[in-house]
Amino acid sequence: MPSPEPDLSTPPPMFTEAQIRRLKVAVIAMGLVLLLGFLTVIGRIVYLVSRQPSALPPDRAIAGVGVKTDLDLPLPAGAAVRHVALDGNRIAVHYDSPQGGGIAVVDLATGAVVSLIRLVPEVKR
Repeated sequence: MPSPEPDLSTPPPMFTEAQIRRLKVAVIAMGLVLLLGFLTVIGRIVYLVSRQPSALPPDRAIAGVGVKTDLDLPLPAGAAVRHVALDGNRIAVHYDSPQGGGIAVVDLATGAVVSLIRLVPEVKR
């Protein structure tokens, strides 16, 4: 007796119905997690942009760190500021003066000069 011809018009299913159902649930759950993440990021951006910096007290206006807004930095007579660099709550002022150059590091929270570095020429021996 000859064997029956296989039916090639419908291919066998690659996944069972239970696997397809679980895949649909997983895709929907991951989509919801992504949507919730995007909404959280957008909400945080809107919150940060909508905050008024003028609503903060004047001594807390820079990045939420206590900062004095009125400071005096005594420099030698005739000094000219060459460069200023800010790092956290400290500022470094590089200056040149007739007596020589230097770098003054100031703590913005206290207003105190943390260090004063004098730049002197190297003495050749």
